[in-house]
Amino acid sequence: MAEIRKIVRSNPLSNFQNVAPSGGGAFELMALAAETAYERLAPAAMKEQEELGAQLGRDMARSQMGDPQGTFTMSTMAAPTSPGAAVASDAMTALGRGHVRYANDGKIRDKPLSADLERATSFLSDMGITMEVFSGGQDGIETGGRRTGSTRHDHGNAADVFFYKDGRRLDWSNPDDVPLFQEIVRQGRAAGITGFGAGPGYMQPGSMHIGFGAPAIWGAGGDGANAPGWLREAYEGAAQGAMAQSAPSNITVSSMGSPEAAPVMVRGSDGRLTARLYSPLSGPILQAHNAAAGVAYLSEVTVKGTQDLMSLSEQFALNPEGFTEAARGYVDDLVAKAPDMFRGDVRAELEQEVQRRMLGMVEERHRETRQRAANSNQALIEQWSDQLSAATVAGDPDGIAAAEGKLGAALRARETLPGLAWTPEQSANAMRRAREEGMRRVQQAQGAQSDSFKADLKTIIKAAQDGTTAAAEGILDNPLVGALHPELYREATAFVTLRDQMPSFLKLTPAEQKAALAELRAQPVQAEWELDLYDAAEKTYAANVKAWEEDPIKRAGEVMPPDQKPPALPQFDPNNPQAFISGMAARAEYANSLVSRGYSDRVVFVDKQEAQIVGAMFDKSVPPELKTAGVAAIVQAMGKDAGKFLNQISTADQGVKIAGNMLASGVNPAVANEVIVGQSMLDSKMVEAPKADAVRGAYDGFRLAIEANPMMRGMEGQLRDAAVAIYAARVPANAGEREQREYMQEAWQRALGQSSVLEIVRGGVQDVAGNPAWLSPTMEGAKLDSALRAAMGAEATDRSWWNIGPVVGMAPAPRSDLWSAAADGAVPWLGGAPLDPNLIRDGKIILTPVGGTRYALSVKRDNGSITDVGIKDGPPGAPFIFDAEKLVDAARAAQ
Repeated sequence: MAEIRKIVRSNPLSNFQNVAPSGGGAFELMALAAETAYERLAPAAMKEQEELGAQLGRDMARSQMGDPQGTFTMSTMAAPTSPGAAVASDAMTALGRGHVRYANDGKIRDKPLSADLERATSFLSDMGITMEVFSGGQDGIETGGRRTGSTRHDHGNAADVFFYKDGRRLDWSNPDDVPLFQEIVRQGRAAGITGFGAGPGYMQPGSMHIGFGAPAIWGAGGDGANAPGWLREAYEGAAQGAMAQSAPSNITVSSMGSPEAAPVMVRGSDGRLTARLYSPLSGPILQAHNAAAGVAYLSEVTVKGTQDLMSLSEQFALNPEGFTEAARGYVDDLVAKAPDMFRGDVRAELEQEVQRRMLGMVEERHRETRQRAANSNQALIEQWSDQLSAATVAGDPDGIAAAEGKLGAALRARETLPGLAWTPEQSANAMRRAREEGMRRVQQAQGAQSDSFKADLKTIIKAAQDGTTAAAEGILDNPLVGALHPELYREATAFVTLRDQMPSFLKLTPAEQKAALAELRAQPVQAEWELDLYDAAEKTYAANVKAWEEDPIKRAGEVMPPDQKPPALPQFDPNNPQAFISGMAARAEYANSLVSRGYSDRVVFVDKQEAQIVGAMFDKSVPPELKTAGVAAIVQAMGKDAGKFLNQISTADQGVKIAGNMLASGVNPAVANEVIVGQSMLDSKMVEAPKADAVRGAYDGFRLAIEANPMMRGMEGQLRDAAVAIYAARVPANAGEREQREYMQEAWQRALGQSSVLEIVRGGVQDVAGNPAWLSPTMEGAKLDSALRAAMGAEATDRSWWNIGPVVGMAPAPRSDLWSAAADGAVPWLGGAPLDPNLIRDGKIILTPVGGTRYALSVKRDNGSITDVGIKDGPPGAPFIFDAEKLVDAARAAQ
């Protein structure tokens, strides 16, 4: 016998289809016996025995087939020999509890209710009614002239009670509650309660007496004669109903219980006692039980056996012979374990199922064979169709003929396969589609090749424009390229010719390229390719001009020879700043040379990518001291170009750019550091910016000096940002409004370059000649004011220039040449005469910085207008300009 792998059991309640189209003889006899017996049994017995018998049969089947849930043995099918046998025990269902509660009214109760009385009232749970006992044992209470206690009370076999439903106490004086009391009496009578008492004058409304003993019904008189009509009707109706439940002809009344006798009590498997109106030992009931068990057994075995056979067939896919051998062994084993009475039916059903499944497997194998043949043929057709297409693309006539022959043979074979119904017309269509696919691939390959040529030509043109050679330049020797893309081919050829014949063209400045184009244009054209060459030169010139304008450093790196490319941009190392300074100086010199040589009309120090790299040096995460060190190094390397350089880098830190411009103008590095630190504090929200009116108020004190300074024009916003940043770096956290204004005033001065050391104030806005003037960071306002007054003769009694300096055309005075600070020894002149010393005494002289420490003089008229001071015998409109530092030095030497 073939080996059978373990069969996994499924749920016993199977819905497997068409398990047993016809049943065996034993199956039908048991079903008939069960049907006959159930018709004669009481409804309660029918339901119980049907369920118990069916479960027993299923458990027997499971146990036989190896299911661990099956716990019954074959002996269970025999009738029990005593009331304590397993079938009778497991057939019962215990009634619920929790239907009684005891009143807590302070009364003395000698005895609780007996267990029998509690069980006899268990039906109240099903009705949703709770019984409250207020008198159980003998308590000696007199009610209505009648003693309520009795010996039955002493033994707990009687009680006085109230009934509750949905939290409300029932009252038999309420017509709505009377039906509930009648049902309690009827069900209590059936459960064995024989004593009932209620009615006006006998007990409290709603209360009732119940108990065991001789059948009795009491009203107010105690003998039942005056019992309420609802009580008598219910009591008598219950007795008549019990007598009407007659047993079948072959069952005695005593076996079913009688109205006057206690019912059969059965203890269930859960330990509870329950009452039955029939005996589980009666013959028809056991017959129904066994018949149901047999039906369930056969059903379970045939269903599960069919399922096992299906699982077994999966292990022998497309092998019906192997399945048949293994299945017969399985059936033999199952029949050997079955009871004798069921073996024939089990074998007949399962062998029939084996035959059905075997035929199905044979059919499946035939279908599989046909499908494999069709699939193999289809694969051959696809293979030779692809070969036909490939041969067509390659232009191979021998390959085309061979592929068509193989494809035709495969199509003719397909026409002969059973079940496909493939026709010659379908074969002709398949051949036609294969040929069309080959032509389509030819067109597709040509299109892809054309696109590739087009992309290569564009790459060649771009490379030639940059003076380099593209890897695909060899396609210019392929005539197919010129045929597919004639315009691009001519353009690429022209650019390559221009690169090869005029190798220095790209290295020329835009102006030089323009001159070379004019020279080409002047030459007579003798061939069409010369026109193409001229067009290429013009396009190269236009692209070159655009590239130099957009990014001069990048363009220089692309077209300049190796020894003329931009110097590498150094990285800043705070431990070795000199290397950075040297590299930046070289880059600055190179950027300025591009302008001086004519490649660019503006100084650009970095390309766009380098601007990002340098900007990272001044990221917000970089400590302020490192930013200051980097800015100082840039200023040291690039001098006056430092501000331009910082404006070209990509950084979000405005303080860096401001600090760079300040350092380039000679501001103390400590002030520049304050700008960077303060800006960082503002960006991180560590300090609140001053209010706008406070900034404007402080600015108003410097407005005249700033706005009169041409060097400051356009820088007001940057100065304001610098002042705000310095304020943020210096103001205390607890400063009041007055202190904040003072710190803002001081911040403006420091932004303008003012410093104070040992009470010597330099730079910023200071009072000179009676008016505010912006001074360079190294200039002392007091010394300049003194020197200017001395130079103008402000201290002379004759109000002339003779005592302090030369007069044009005369030899220098013996004392000193104070006005040697003026260009070419010029003398200030206004209205055809030297400046009147009264002008400086009256605060009419204004100094305007024009660069570095050089200043121009102007006079403020009484009407508010400003007149520039000129030069004696100088060109009309030429301003008088002097060097303040030289004037101060001359005044010091004259002392």
